[in-house]
Amino acid sequence: SDKNNPTAPFSTKDYDATTLLRCRMVGEDSSATCPAGILRMQGGQASIVIQNQKGEQFTINFMKDYINATNREADARLEGDTWTVIINGEEIYEVPLAAIEGG
Repeated sequence: SDKNNPTAPFSTKDYDATTLLRCRMVGEDSSATCPAGILRMQGGQASIVIQNQKGEQFTINFMKDYINATNREADARLEGDTWTVIINGEEIYEVPLAAIEGG
């Protein structure tokens, strides 16, 4: 991994954009950052690949009519311009609409 790339292992060679998402475990007060690679689609949709704090990678799909995650349960709610996604009732991710839609 590239130590000069804060979003490693993700880069714009493979993704439309990369970012650091606020992430934390349920019950924790302070947030960390988790790197993510964003694959955008038409209509304000995107698949975001995240590396969690344990080093595992998974994808959250933000589709027009639903939000789901690969091999995980996802509970999502939009608060203002940020999606809060709870994975398996344990991990919380904050995903700005700008990450999904670009801009």
